Amino acid sequence: MELDIRGRNVSLTDPLAHLVRRRLDFALGRHASEIRRVEVKLADVNGPRGGVDKECRVEVVLSHGGSVAAHGIDEHVRNAIDRAAHRAGRRVNRKLARVANSRRGERLSA
Repeated sequence: MELDIRGRNVSLTDPLAHLVRRRLDFALGRHASEIRRVEVKLADVNGPRGGVDKECRVEVVLSHGGSVAAHGIDEHVRNAIDRAAHRAGRRVNRKLARVANSRRGERLSA
C-alpha cells in the first residue's frame, strides 16, 4: 500500500505523518492487499484566522480499479485525521463487500 501525504497551510511534521500512517493502518490494514495507493491531503482552510477549519481528505485507490474518498473536518487536525480515516475504512469495507457480492453473483449465474 503506497501512501502519499501532503499538507497545505499545515506543517507536516514527522509525528503528524506517523499519526496519519498509524490511523490509516488501523482503519485500512486488513484490506492492504486490495489497496494500491492512498493519498492524504491535510489543509488549514481558513489559515491563521482559526475556527473549525482543519481538513483531512483521503482517497483510496483499490487494486481492482475503483476508488473511495472520505474527508474529515475539525478544529484540530488530529480529530480531522481520525474522522477521515474512520470514514475511509468504512467505505472501503462497503466497496469491497459489494465487489465480492457481485463476483459471487456472476459465478452463480454462469
